[in-house]
Amino acid sequence: YHKDVTLDVIDTDRNRFVRLLPETDDSGRTIMVICVNELEKDGWTDNSIGRYYWYVVHAAMERKSCRENGLVVLLNYKGGSRELSEKISSVRQLCRSILFECMPIHFRISHLFLEPSAHWHWWLILSLVSKISS
Repeated sequence: YHKDVTLDVIDTDRNRFVRLLPETDDSGRTIMVICVNELEKDGWTDNSIGRYYWYVVHAAMERKSCRENGLVVLLNYKGGSRELSEKISSVRQLCRSILFECMPIHFRISHLFLEPSAHWHWWLILSLVSKISS
């Protein structure tokens, strides 16, 4: 799947943004974790994020568990802020397009991890749901 994507998109200091867990969930689905606060680190560009995300999604599709049972996405927004969420709006749209429009992948569910006290989360949730449902 990803022979045309070169490994220079993998930077060991930045590979925590999106990663695949080595095991599946109880239903045999591949688990992808997205740590949004990693995007606050210097050095990311929209292009490098897109390339890296593309690579990880292709790696997921190579797994038999993903092809047969689908993908679960864990979105970790802990440590994030409304400012970061607004800053990465175009990146979030790009990643959403890759997952839902470009890949023959069975997206099963997404879990969202948020800080319990931040009021901006309602804005984020509405933004995510409105884009997915449209």
